[in-house]
Formats: sequence, C-alpha cells, structure tokens
Amino acid sequence: MKPSVILYKALPDDLLQRLQEHFTVHQVANLSPQTVEQNAAIFAEAEGLLGSNENVDAALLEKMPKLRATSTISVGYDNFDVDALTARKILLMHTPTVLTETVADTLMALVLSTARRVVEVAERVKAGEWTASIGPDWYGTDVHHKTLALSGWTDRYGRWHNVRTLASTCPSSITRAATIKKQKNASTPATAIWILCYKSQISFA
Repeated sequence: MKPSVILYKALPDDLLQRLQEHFTVHQVANLSPQTVEQNAAIFAEAEGLLGSNENVDAALLEKMPKLRATSTISVGYDNFDVDALTARKILLMHTPTVLTETVADTLMALVLSTARRVVEVAERVKAGEWTASIGPDWYGTDVHHKTLALSGWTDRYGRWHNVRTLASTCPSSITRAATIKKQKNASTPATAIWILCYKSQISFA
C-alpha cells in the first residue's frame, strides 16, 4: 500500500501525476478545523502534507499522529509551527531558491523603471501630454556605468542580480570580476561582488 499524502494546494497535472505514482493522494480545499473534522480518517492516516498558505500548528498535528513529513510550495515557512514539528521529529521542507531569479528580474525592472521614469512617463503619454518633442523633465537618468550597491541581500539574490546587471548595463568587454566572501557576524555571511566594466564600477555589498 502506498503512503498517504494530503494535498491542500492545486498542483500542475504533470506534478500531480508524479506524486500519485508514489503516494495515495487526498486533495482537500484547506486545513480549516471543519475540513479536518470532515476528513478525520484521512488526516489520521496521512504520512505527508503538501501545500501552501495554510497554518500547520500543534492543534493540526494532534489530528495527524502518523505524519512524517510536510512541505510548503513556497520560499517562506512562517505558516508552520517549527517547534511543534521539531518536537514530533516531523520533516519540514520548502523551496528556498524557487524565486531567486524572479526576484532578481523584478529588482532589475524596478531599478530601470525608476531611473527611466517609465511609469510616470507612461501616465503622461496616456494623459495626452506627449504633443511635441520631449524635454529634460522626461528623460530620467542612465543606469549603465553607474555604481549600484545592494545591502542586506542574501548571497543568491545578489549573485543573480549581478548577472542581470551585467547582461543589461555593462559593455561586452569586462576587465575584471572578483567575488570576495566576508563575515559580518557569526550567523550572517555576506558576499561582496565588484564588477569592473571599463572604468566604471558596479558594486554589490
């Protein structure tokens, strides 16, 4: 008999099929007390729990005596009572890198749209203000060959934003690239990356 898993978040068909190859999958709409009560037998036998955006706390765990592992389809896991899971030796998994490149893309979009006043200019065009050649108040500012600093970002976000910046703002000839690891304190590693594009520096700290 396959282990029983409760799924409380819809999955793409191909991923659901893969899950069903190895587990008996029970799909529920949420983890509300009413849902748990209506499906008490299923929750009591489930060894796995998969989904997102629902609270997994000590009260729910009491209803799931056979639970061995739970996973959230998200980067954050603040919906989970980690202490309660740890006390019962239940494995908690998440997807820490799933949005790394997406966040870097979004950050680069914000940098460019702010510097070039994209949203503001678009609104002016829609308002019918573009009736002649534009003046300096429409220009915004260049991003290329500027110094860009990131502070308080984890290694992976800084690294991928570094790649985005190189692709969009630096000349093709890069004279030097160096990565320096440093330690801010005992628990918070940081990465400082300097990319020299000709005579200009883009710095990530």
